[in-house]
Amino acid sequence: MTPSAIAKTPRTRGAGVLSVLSALLVLAGSAPVAAASRVLVLRSTSADALSRQASTLLTAELQTAGFEVVEIDRDPTHDLRDDIDTASARHQPVATFAIRSVPGGTAVELWLEDRVTGKLVIRRVDVNPGPSAAADLALKAVELLRGSLLEVSVQVRAGSAPATAPGDVARFVADTAPDRIDQFAQGVGIGAGAAALGNTRVAAAYAPLLRMSWGAPTGTLLRMTATGLGSAPELRAVEGRARVHQTLVLLESLRVFRPRKRLQPMAGLGAGVYRVNSDGAGVSPLFPNGAGTTTGLAVGANGGIAARLGNRLALVVDLNLLLLTPRTAVLIATREVGRTGGLALMASASLCGTF
Repeated sequence: MTPSAIAKTPRTRGAGVLSVLSALLVLAGSAPVAAASRVLVLRSTSADALSRQASTLLTAELQTAGFEVVEIDRDPTHDLRDDIDTASARHQPVATFAIRSVPGGTAVELWLEDRVTGKLVIRRVDVNPGPSAAADLALKAVELLRGSLLEVSVQVRAGSAPATAPGDVARFVADTAPDRIDQFAQGVGIGAGAAALGNTRVAAAYAPLLRMSWGAPTGTLLRMTATGLGSAPELRAVEGRARVHQTLVLLESLRVFRPRKRLQPMAGLGAGVYRVNSDGAGVSPLFPNGAGTTTGLAVGANGGIAARLGNRLALVVDLNLLLLTPRTAVLIATREVGRTGGLALMASASLCGTF
């Protein structure tokens, strides 16, 4: 009897689970689903083949974006503006489109009434003959709608009273609108470039430069800069020669100015580690080869400017005034041929991107 009782229990529980799932499916099926926003496409019965094909492709693009598209044939002898107003008042769409050919066949006009922002946009588009002309027109029309609706997001950002946009319209804009950032280094960033480090008693050294950063929307920028593995200035004496390798790692706190501008100045302070490695070779066995390493502190001030090449890409030029300690003498035999440390300048240029 016990095995039989155990065998019945799973069937009873399974039936209960199926009953619950069935009830949930019934409730889900009866739940109201928000209707897609409607867009009208007015088609002229006398339009040329390019305009008709572009209207068809525009309809397909809008449907793919999730809109309900209603196509309406219009009489070409009527005023287009009146037809748009009449159709919009009757069907209450979020937008109404029309593509009208310009005499001569070299261009078309894209008409868009955007009822979300309450404006009429007319754009003349030159036609490039070819198999992709209609598709290009359809994509330009969709981008025209997106650009018009983007005004809603700009109003919200500026703090003005925004127009009311349905949820699917807001998603349509948000899915493809650029995520515009105010500061060139807002968010997590990486950069690469080149730097020149010059001391008063040693020739300038040129080396690759790497950066990692984090920037806040307020303009605060925290950055780590590392440079090294580049050229090694050579110092000479009668007894031999010595090469000086320099490595510098800086942690900086910066302030970025002029948000949203193409050119953004910045200034700040930094501190880090400065390492000098020298190796020498004598001209004869009387002057043996030698090497030495010194690690010290670097502190300084930074000033620079970023030229924005895109929303998240910038060319950054910096100048650092540094105090490097301790001061280290470079000797060949017993002769001092150079000295590192003290005041130094580092100029750099880097390409920085954020994500």
